[in-house]
Amino acid sequence: MEFKDVKSTKPSRTGLVGIVLFFLITVWIIWNKATQDDLVSKYKKITVGKVTGIYSGKSSGSHIGFTYYISDQKYKGQDRLNGGYPKRIRRSKPEVGKYYVVEYDSTNHKNHRIIIDQEPINPRHEINFATKIEACVKKQVPLDQYVNLYIGYK
Repeated sequence: MEFKDVKSTKPSRTGLVGIVLFFLITVWIIWNKATQDDLVSKYKKITVGKVTGIYSGKSSGSHIGFTYYISDQKYKGQDRLNGGYPKRIRRSKPEVGKYYVVEYDSTNHKNHRIIIDQEPINPRHEINFATKIEACVKKQVPLDQYVNLYIGYK
């Protein structure tokens, strides 16, 4: 009498649990990122940030490192270099050490994105062509390479 090795065609319970768990984690990551982008759009404020580096990673892809200040508080950010349009705008190559527009969520400053859609911002150019107003500096607070000025307008 011959016995045949019969293999079950049913997936194992462990394999099924693993697949479901992987699916749920993937959905949660996508939903969390979409929610972050929606919050930046809904509660958007704008400031200027400095690109601190461009980093490449095998699993997460390349990203832009940047810093920005809000009310004397320094924030560090990372944003994908080749993120999806229109949420991640990349119309030019970012330059390390240069300044660009940063959009952030006013309810949670850690939700942010850097906009690379033009040449870097040149602060001196902006000052030279700004509207002239009368004001006086009330207070100065040094912050790393910046100075936070409290200005009283006349």
